[in-house]
Amino acid sequence: MAKEEEFAAPPTSFEVISALMWIMRTKAFKIEAHRTTKLLTAVDGRPKFKPALLECFFGNGIVWSCAQCMAGDLVRKPFSFAVKIVHEAIKEVTEDYIKSAIDYYELTRRGLEMENTCWITKWSRLTFYDVDFGWGKPQQVAPASLVDNLAVTLAQEKDSKNIILSVGLPVSVMKIFQELMQSVLKGN
Repeated sequence: MAKEEEFAAPPTSFEVISALMWIMRTKAFKIEAHRTTKLLTAVDGRPKFKPALLECFFGNGIVWSCAQCMAGDLVRKPFSFAVKIVHEAIKEVTEDYIKSAIDYYELTRRGLEMENTCWITKWSRLTFYDVDFGWGKPQQVAPASLVDNLAVTLAQEKDSKNIILSVGLPVSVMKIFQELMQSVLKGN
């Protein structure tokens, strides 16, 4: 995949899965090579502050990292290229990054650009499998539905190392995405 010297720290499974999904999604949508494509990753901002926000802090502490490149580079360069971009984008989320993002929003009131953009979030560490509403703990957890540009990773079951990737795609590209993923997973 990638040479060790390319990374200050080894990429996580989430970063590798995110990069693969981003490449396959870009191919499935047939985004033109000269267009910029983005992968926004939800990052927990709480531990980024010094001192870190307290565990009892109520509310979202999520910030979006932004990996971006030309679609042609993403689909033609080695897989390690995409992994490194995702890895670096997540690593760049610091207290200053978060403050800058807040300042930018306060000044412009602009939301995130959506064209050729995919969002991914990791639910694998959330405690869904510990929830019991009186009829027992869940056997499987998954989002009820997804918007067309969102992907979610979560554990297949409690304490499982298997990861489920749920991707919201329009019907028109789902079959293409599925075939691309199956081809890669089969080693073709």
